[in-house]
Amino acid sequence: MTPDYLTFEEVVQLHDLLCFFYGGARDILDQGAVESALAQPRQGFGGEECYPTLHLKAAAYCHFLVLNHGFRDGNKRVGVAAAFHFLRKNGVWPACSQEALYNAVMGVIAHTTSIEDLAAVLAGS
Repeated sequence: MTPDYLTFEEVVQLHDLLCFFYGGARDILDQGAVESALAQPRQGFGGEECYPTLHLKAAAYCHFLVLNHGFRDGNKRVGVAAAFHFLRKNGVWPACSQEALYNAVMGVIAHTTSIEDLAAVLAGS
C-alpha cells in the first residue's frame, strides 16, 4: 500500500499554524529546500526504497526539513510536526516521549542523530 505523502501546501500550512501559535516569521526562505525535503521519503535506489517503513519516512521528513532550513523560523518545529502529521495520516500514532524527541532533534542539528535513530525514537524504541 502506498503511503499518503505530505504535500508542499500541507507543510506550509503546518508551518504557518506553528508560527501563529508559537511565534516566528512565516517566510519561506528557499522553496526548493522545502520541496527537496518533501521528496526525500519517496527516494529509492536500485529498485529499493531508501526509507521503506513509515517511521523511516517520517524521520526523513523531520531530518531534511530541519537541516534544509527552507523557512526563516520554525524549521525544527515544522520538521517534528511534519513527521507526526505524516504518521497520523497513515494510521500510526507516534510513540515517543517529548524529552526523547527533543534530544533526537537536537542530535539531528548536531549531526549525531541519524534518520534511523530518529525513526526508532518516533517508534518509541
